[in-house]
Amino acid sequence: VDMPYRLELEDDNGDVIRTWHLIPGKYTVGRKDCTVTIPDDATMSRLHADLVVKTLPRDAVHDPTVKPKVLVRDHSKFGTRIENARVDKDVAETEVAAQLPCRITFGVRIDNDTKRKCPTTVRLAYQPIALYLPVDFDDAYDSIARDCADAGVHLTRGLDAGCTHRSE
Repeated sequence: VDMPYRLELEDDNGDVIRTWHLIPGKYTVGRKDCTVTIPDDATMSRLHADLVVKTLPRDAVHDPTVKPKVLVRDHSKFGTRIENARVDKDVAETEVAAQLPCRITFGVRIDNDTKRKCPTTVRLAYQPIALYLPVDFDDAYDSIARDCADAGVHLTRGLDAGCTHRSE
């Protein structure tokens, strides 16, 4: 399934062991009963953080260089970091900078083999999706453009303009 954002859980070697595909909306991250559940880390709070993927600005639906914003809110005891910078719990939401892909770390779990402190690390990556819309959809264009923006999908009139999907 193609979605604009991909959250990948990495093991201690940096290998991806789990993937979540994200569309605009709010995602809870924690060790129990969350949208993104990572149960094997006792230093992760039950509700450790929120990730909020914003919709694409309506005026940016034609510009595949514009990414929907991603915001992070820390609720934890042991902290959340974006590229090693600690997320301030007193700030309502911290924007994940435009340097995607980036690494977000949660907690400070102990590695069972090495007994080292290792944060749980996820990699947030962005894959733009651009839908080709031929001219015969002109009557429904505004509605389709609005729906695309809400889903974080770009819209293009040309197959050569970074198109990743096309309607038939």
